[in-house]
Amino acid sequence: HFTSWNDGNTDNPRVITVTGNATYTASFAANQYTVTVNSSDPAMGFVAGGGTFDYGTTITISATAYQGYEFAQWNDGNTDNPRTITVVGDVTYTASFQSSIGIADVEMANVKVYSFGSDIHIQNAENFSVEVYDMVGKLLYSEAINNQSDKIITIHAQGVYLVKIGDRLFKKVVIGK
Repeated sequence: HFTSWNDGNTDNPRVITVTGNATYTASFAANQYTVTVNSSDPAMGFVAGGGTFDYGTTITISATAYQGYEFAQWNDGNTDNPRTITVVGDVTYTASFQSSIGIADVEMANVKVYSFGSDIHIQNAENFSVEVYDMVGKLLYSEAINNQSDKIITIHAQGVYLVKIGDRLFKKVVIGK
């Protein structure tokens, strides 16, 4: 964009009266744009690299996950991290994170966890602690299983629950009544 003439005048267009030889030099500067970077969930991770930059500048944005989480993708589906972009206008990038703790199809000796109706069945978990959480992390049930080969826990709402046996997590879907 135009900034000024060599004599400091910023009128554009400019009207001059010709009274002799004169040279006028126009100065220009690159347009500046804002690159905004956000975290979809600041409890899972943070982002860096946003700011105001000149048109055509190449910048790097990044997303860093906290322990227990990992970067998934940017809001436009791109999975590069860090990511290099060329600034051509105002833009917002939002990083999504996900849990990095694998909880599906967990194997644990002879322990079996399955759901039937509105019950979660746990077999062969003697001498382990058992905890059941809802998907927002609220503890719904906790017990140390001693000398009991089978445990049935009744859940009163359908949904997805996390069952922790010892230090292992299992994901179970309870259909309900």
